[in-house]
Amino acid sequence: MRKLNLKILVLTFFAVNLLSKNAKAEYRTFTLLLTNTKTKSAKHIQTTLDPNQYKTIYPLAPDEKLTYVQTWRCKGRTDFFKARCDQPTKAQN
Repeated sequence: MRKLNLKILVLTFFAVNLLSKNAKAEYRTFTLLLTNTKTKSAKHIQTTLDPNQYKTIYPLAPDEKLTYVQTWRCKGRTDFFKARCDQPTKAQN
């Protein structure tokens, strides 16, 4: 019984290892507009957080408003502080 469990464990390890090498990562980049209603100042923010996630992590002041502007999909990973991908350009017809 113990040898069978060990074989299953080893086979599972190798299967997961092989499958993970073929895994592809992707993420979304968002452009958000942070506006201060009192001073009328505005700032564009590029982030991988959607507007709801952004407000949860970075609470807004009562006179600030966060607006979704645009999003696009990026391939790859963002670990180790890698830069986000650039916004794709529209195809010229």
